[in-house]
Amino acid sequence: MDLIGNRDINSLVDWQVQLQPSEVFIVWENGESVTWKEFAEKTHLYASYFKKLGIKKGTKVVFQYRTSVDLLYMIFGLYKLGAVAVMSNTANTKEDLSYIVEYTNSRYLVMEGGEEDEAFINHVLHQHPVERILINQKIKLNSNKVSNMKEGISLNNGKDVLPRLNLSPDDPATVIFTSGTTAKPKGVIYTHGNHLFSGEIMADILSMDRNDTFMHHFPFFHMNGLGQLFGVLTAGCQLLLFERFRSSVFTDRVEKFHPTITHLNSTHIKMILNHVNEENYRNSSFKTIGFALQMADEHYDRFEKIFGRVLIELYGLTESITIPLVNHPHLKRKRQCLGLPAFGYEVKVVDKNGRENNPFEYGEIILKCYSKHGIMLGYYNKPEETKETIKDGWLYTGDVGYYDEDWYFYMVDRRKDIIKRAGENISAREIEAILESHPSVKEAGVIGIFDEIREEVPKAFIVRNDPNIQEKHIREYCEQKLAYFKVPEYIEFMDKLPKTAVGKIEKKLLRNYGEKRSVNN
Repeated sequence: MDLIGNRDINSLVDWQVQLQPSEVFIVWENGESVTWKEFAEKTHLYASYFKKLGIKKGTKVVFQYRTSVDLLYMIFGLYKLGAVAVMSNTANTKEDLSYIVEYTNSRYLVMEGGEEDEAFINHVLHQHPVERILINQKIKLNSNKVSNMKEGISLNNGKDVLPRLNLSPDDPATVIFTSGTTAKPKGVIYTHGNHLFSGEIMADILSMDRNDTFMHHFPFFHMNGLGQLFGVLTAGCQLLLFERFRSSVFTDRVEKFHPTITHLNSTHIKMILNHVNEENYRNSSFKTIGFALQMADEHYDRFEKIFGRVLIELYGLTESITIPLVNHPHLKRKRQCLGLPAFGYEVKVVDKNGRENNPFEYGEIILKCYSKHGIMLGYYNKPEETKETIKDGWLYTGDVGYYDEDWYFYMVDRRKDIIKRAGENISAREIEAILESHPSVKEAGVIGIFDEIREEVPKAFIVRNDPNIQEKHIREYCEQKLAYFKVPEYIEFMDKLPKTAVGKIEKKLLRNYGEKRSVNN
């Protein structure tokens, strides 16, 4: 038995409702608030409605729905029934959505139902034997399989007594998708126990308690979005919820709502620094800001000069459920470092044969947790891929890294982002960091492209701060900072780089674009 015991998600929500029914749980970006009791009542209303549609324990429901309070009501309404929320990226095309519906064998789909969704809905109706598509707006669709939830909820008084299900921590709750590289994305199964364990770790690492206000702007189809949410549920603090991150109004939001904790990534931080007036802004309410993805020391220093010494570097991936490595400020603090294993985790760096490396030797980062809830249950309907990723209880992350003499861990790059040039392994992240240290470079993304002689060579895509900076200036700068074989062979300037929904550079799109350009050139 571990700290999760025999609990499920519903028991956590019930406990907070019992403790503080009239306290505010959620504050939406427009200032509207929801108490814990109101949240429980709304969740019950949706659960009752879903049950009447035939949704029950084990039913998979796909959501392609922007962040909102209503989305939380729906997801937690499903959890009450023991159903499974399948989270689709809101940027997905209709073909992407169709793949997710087919891959997970889902029979229910939830969308907002605006005019832009009509093509998606018609596509799914024609391609898949769905039982019901649920929308929240009135659009004209000639199908008895499309239902308006608002109308359905208004007709359903929600007073049905829903029997408390005997759910196990091992029961599936959510499917979250990994980013695809060349293959289609894989669905990672999160159990009730996974979510509860994630909440415990997140609340502990970020020192969350009932007096905090957590500023949340990550999408719920991302592991960070749900991980932060369950940290809030565990701590019983207030959730300050925004549909999305917006750097241009970040400080305005901070001054208006006074959050104490948030989570960012390095891209967010660089975008904030491009907008904030550091001479006029000295009004931060933050005590802790977790962040992921390493960044240049210059950005680190500028950010903490403005917001205080609040940054905590975190490392995690969809398959690890939560944060297995943390660079905690209360211990010895090292820059550009993932830190030490979080409570309950063991981390190693191994060679290609699975043997543990010595300090400073590059290898693959692997991890395991004392609790079975600390890593994913597996990839949905992909047993072979699951076996390749989880071996003897160890999760193989696909990240290349090393550890130092103090057992602090460092990430060099994603294994798929290592550029192999004439027998040399080159980190794309290292080149990106050097490029972004140039005052005229706003942002950079580096990939490897095919070379007939050297196998691969680095190509850099750059967004400039100064339109007058030229390729030769960038090359000269890199030659001063990098070994000759790491200097980008090709440099291309762009107006902006393709990004994922959480602000990461979309390397897959850069690779596709880079390959086409190299062929044409």
